[in-house]
Amino acid sequence: MARLMSVALTTDAVRSRRKTVTRRVGWQMLNPGDQLTLCPKVRGRRRGEQLDRIVTVDVVAVRREPLNTITAEDVTAEGFPGMSPAEFVEFFCATHHGVTPDTEITRIEWRYPRVCRACGCTDYAACDTVIGPCAWLHAYPDNTGVCTGCASSVGASSA
Repeated sequence: MARLMSVALTTDAVRSRRKTVTRRVGWQMLNPGDQLTLCPKVRGRRRGEQLDRIVTVDVVAVRREPLNTITAEDVTAEGFPGMSPAEFVEFFCATHHGVTPDTEITRIEWRYPRVCRACGCTDYAACDTVIGPCAWLHAYPDNTGVCTGCASSVGASSA
């Protein structure tokens, strides 16, 4: 079962699939192959407030490293393309009590599920066809594809 993870500060970057890395103070129990369900808010919801599940992703890498070793590429992968590494470290320390630039944190990298170019179904939310859940008829390098449920409506060879 996927673990829930809040992405409150980077919700838009997750929704647009620009965020592929996060840094956390804890989360040492994760391993490559684990799944995370990314949500705008997990804790602190009011009674009856629904949990907004944006997407379930596959963890591809987990490692511990000092916060101040972040690269410019990882700042962008974190969902902050306009920040420098130094600005990111300052921001992270300001939003995480007790964290300093030398604090060892957990770097988590994930992969988004493939998405059908026609209907939007994914690896974890297949559309229904006459013979059951759809499968991938065509898969493309940009992590999209055309599912068997949409092949005839899209003209899969031209997708």
